[in-house]
Amino acid sequence: MIPVARTEKLMIQEVGNEIVVYDQKNHASHSLNAMATRIWELCDGHNTIDDIAQLLKEELNLPVDEDTDIRVLIWLTLEELERFHLLKNYRTEPIADSNISRRKVVKTATILGGFAIGSMFPVVRSIIAPAPAIAVSRIGIAMS
Repeated sequence: MIPVARTEKLMIQEVGNEIVVYDQKNHASHSLNAMATRIWELCDGHNTIDDIAQLLKEELNLPVDEDTDIRVLIWLTLEELERFHLLKNYRTEPIADSNISRRKVVKTATILGGFAIGSMFPVVRSIIAPAPAIAVSRIGIAMS
């Protein structure tokens, strides 16, 4: 499975090491922390989940441990990106891969979350923006 990030009708602004994405089609804003941003960037149509995992392990110098699996966090991030319509090519597959145990999920989340909560653990925050017609203020309009 090769995920592909959606790029059309999106306005993207870097804010520090995060990005804010405004979805013009769905009138929603999404804030992706550094880890979620990097995963989204790697969804270029060329990288499989295993490729993304290997690249992140190398970039972050993560310890190789048979009880951890960064693919868990990639799957969780992809689920969030899909939920907010930030992927255009994504086939939902169960996170419960035969090679990924509950222990690996917990240990991986603990190790990455323990480095620096909010920076290593992928997070996508979203708010729905009102449609322009709804957002018009009535302040200053003379009432007859």
